[in-house]
Amino acid sequence: MGQAHKQSVHEVEAAEQISVLMDGELAPHEVNAVLDLAKSEAGMASWASYQLIGDALRSEELTHAGSNITCAAVPRPR
Repeated sequence: MGQAHKQSVHEVEAAEQISVLMDGELAPHEVNAVLDLAKSEAGMASWASYQLIGDALRSEELTHAGSNITCAAVPRPR
């Protein structure tokens, strides 16, 4: 297995652990290790992405905009 693939797998696993932490589902004894993962460049990018996703899910403005986009994308009968 190549070094790039190993790093990629590690980054995916780290991102998954960061997601679990942000969902409040991480075991207490794992928190410090995952916070250390979040300090890497890839970890910070994952953290920022998950924060943005969470903001979008909690935003009524974005929720309503999403329904308008969905409605606009559905073809209307002629």
